[in-house]
Amino acid sequence: MRIEYLINSVVLGLVLALIYNFNPETHPFYPRCPLLLLTGWHCPFCGGTRAVYHLLHGNFAQAWQYNKIIFVFLTCFFISFIKKHLLPTIYFNHTTKSKTPT
Repeated sequence: MRIEYLINSVVLGLVLALIYNFNPETHPFYPRCPLLLLTGWHCPFCGGTRAVYHLLHGNFAQAWQYNKIIFVFLTCFFISFIKKHLLPTIYFNHTTKSKTPT
């Protein structure tokens, strides 16, 4: 289980480093939205990569303009992370000594 966390963390870090260093607006190697290519309609995640780029650079207003749903996703992600990883550590990481009759 820990190796999966390590692999996922490394992959996520590499993806975020790629997005941080290469602006999606100026580099053509980022994948395009299949729904937009096929139908011409914007999907709910269109602009997500550009929004993440601007979030990583601290441009929250520009990220909001590109994709508003990314903020909902990140809020849900952080709440889930806190509930799964931080709260059990804080509240349930104590050892209790059981009293056995002697």
